Formats: sequence, C-alpha cells, structure tokens
Amino acid sequence: MNYSIPDQYKDQVESIHWGSKGARGSSAFKNCNKAIVIGWHRRPFHYYVSTVMAINQMIGHYISTTGSVSSDATHLENMLIVDDMIQFFNRVRCRTAIDNNGNCPTVELYCFTGGKTKMEEVIRM
Repeated sequence: MNYSIPDQYKDQVESIHWGSKGARGSSAFKNCNKAIVIGWHRRPFHYYVSTVMAINQMIGHYISTTGSVSSDATHLENMLIVDDMIQFFNRVRCRTAIDNNGNCPTVELYCFTGGKTKMEEVIRM
C-alpha cells in the first residue's frame, strides 16, 4: 500500500506498511521521536486455528492453554499482534540508551484503534 504524504510534511513524516518486505528489523526509523500505528494486519481466523492445531499435532494430543481451540487461536492472534507492535515501536529512537543507566530518549507512541474494543484489549496486554 502506498501512502501519500502532503509536501509540507515530507521532511518530517515517513510511512511504511509494516507487512512489507524488509520492514521488520529495519533501522530506517531509529531517529524518529514519534510512531503511529493506524490499523493492524490480521490474517483470517482459520489461519490461527490451523496453527494451533498444527502445534498440538506436534506434541501428539491437544492440550488447551485457554480453554478451547477457538480461544487458543484468539490468544495466538492477539499475541502475534502484540509481538508485531513491540517490534514496530522499537524501530524508533526509544531503543537507544542515552546514559549509563539505560534511559532512552522520550518517544511518543500512538495506536489508533478505530474505537474497536478488541484492539484496545490487545494493547493492554
């Protein structure tokens, strides 16, 4: 997906589709002092169900960690989003220590949820 940034902000704003090749692990944003998430990529729910079932086939029998295959799949989905969010936010300058105590520069992190309660619950994780 290509995002258009108005000319007056081009020297101040950069955008990236987090799912694009090379985005994860990139240091391109290490000097940025703000990070904004707008929406989040989610795979179809059957992907998470299939993954839970495949993991459990490897151990030979199903042992639910949250009560059912469906709730385990939801938990997996949420944990993968949390992992992606942590990876994303750690691309900006908050990952660089500025003193011997390990303190980092101030960074503003924003996550637009579109008012969806489910996403707000994921953020609290």
